Amino acid sequence: MVETMTSAYKALSTEQQTQVYMQAVGKIDFSSSNSGFCKGSFGMCSDVSGNPWWNEWNSDQRDVYFFYRKSVDDAEWKYYCTYSMNDYENEFDDTID
Repeated sequence: MVETMTSAYKALSTEQQTQVYMQAVGKIDFSSSNSGFCKGSFGMCSDVSGNPWWNEWNSDQRDVYFFYRKSVDDAEWKYYCTYSMNDYENEFDDTID
């Protein structure tokens, strides 16, 4: 699924790429495994002690969060949706487009 997401992201124009941000968040408990996580066109980070992001966002394993901004000059990123890398691979191109 990482390959599908990376391919779709790279298919966007340069301008569109500057307007889309994808982020995966892992539990701090599993941070020792981060080196093999999400090697593609989007970042990942571990939550902090107590996993507040994970808990507040009601995350599941392999969730990726999508943010967008209206233009390159817009400093405000807006949450768009959460996407599971476990399901819906065939629908991903429509999500990012």
